[in-house]
Amino acid sequence: MAGGRVPNLFISGVPATGKTTFSRWLASNMDYVRCPSGEEPGPNFRREIEAAIDSGAPVVVEMGFLEGGFDLVEDLTELGFEFWWFDGDREVALQNFLDRPNHPATPENFRFYMAHVERHWGRYQENFEDRRLDVISGPERVLMSNEDRWAAIQTYTTSAARSPLGCESGPIDRRERALLATGIIGSMPDSASDPLDVVRLGYDQLSARYRPDNADPKEYRVWTGELLTALQPGSSVLDLGCGCGVPVARRLVQEGHRVTGIDISERQIERARTLVPGAMFQVADMTRRILEPASFDAVIAFYSLIHVPLAAQPTVIEQVSNCLVDGGLLLATVGWEAWTGSDVDWLDSGVEMWWSQADQATYRIWLEEAGLEVVQCSFAPDGESGHALIWARRQRRM
Repeated sequence: MAGGRVPNLFISGVPATGKTTFSRWLASNMDYVRCPSGEEPGPNFRREIEAAIDSGAPVVVEMGFLEGGFDLVEDLTELGFEFWWFDGDREVALQNFLDRPNHPATPENFRFYMAHVERHWGRYQENFEDRRLDVISGPERVLMSNEDRWAAIQTYTTSAARSPLGCESGPIDRRERALLATGIIGSMPDSASDPLDVVRLGYDQLSARYRPDNADPKEYRVWTGELLTALQPGSSVLDLGCGCGVPVARRLVQEGHRVTGIDISERQIERARTLVPGAMFQVADMTRRILEPASFDAVIAFYSLIHVPLAAQPTVIEQVSNCLVDGGLLLATVGWEAWTGSDVDWLDSGVEMWWSQADQATYRIWLEEAGLEVVQCSFAPDGESGHALIWARRQRRM
């Protein structure tokens, strides 16, 4: 077996995400010993695992429902097993769960399992840490191939002992290893430019083409209108990645709110100060900008976080959470599916633009870790793909 150290694995996750199929593939193609050897763990499950470990071959333990199994997980973790969690679009997983042949199931079965997962989510995370793969997506019910799952696990295992420069001198940061495992880090533009420079220069050059002075896209109008109904009069709002201030900051000011906008593009801010004189605008890099704690009632981030390098996005989200008052709102568009890349002919202009996004499930985790409760997450179509529209509320500080 090529590819460096072959880890012992413990596979769990959302139902119908291919856990059993993957463990069988490992047994058939990678010489793993699979536990349980049958369909479900039996009364001698622990003894079966011990025998497999004693064989000297790599071992894969696959166990879906972990109620009563956390002690086993912790024991195996101490023995060096890597705990991996398979997740993804849970509505698609439910449909696959119901459609499995020769496996009678009901929506109630699925919801019972998922209620346990949600109730004990903190304990699950303690075990799988950053070893999570989103393996199922819709609407075509696409499952990540066994080969790609194995490649992700191997990438993670190999990178765990390396520095960010590829040297054997120390561990990579936990978040970065997870991003490497999903193939997100490393997908930079072909040019040697810093991604944020690509974004800044792109908007400097194409500001007016991207957003004319009188622009009022329907989706912005709807989303901003929904936010307005939730705000108290005279609220303080941060527009993160405000662009030229149109239409969001302009409408908020018209409705009597106090708006601060920041953007990395000097040209965008120059236009914003002209188009929306009632707001305060600053040229700033959101990855470096320190925001005053509890200083805003709401933060808007429409299509702006996805211009930030992925490894920096959790820190930006923490800053956003910190700057919100207790009960304050975040309204943001982020990735629905994970992707990083650039368009060297953005808006048919010959100008390059760059994006980087995780999937919506990962954003949920980052938001919750930062003290933000996800109130709603919905799919916002955008051409042939789309984004996640997320409403989150700042939880009360202790």
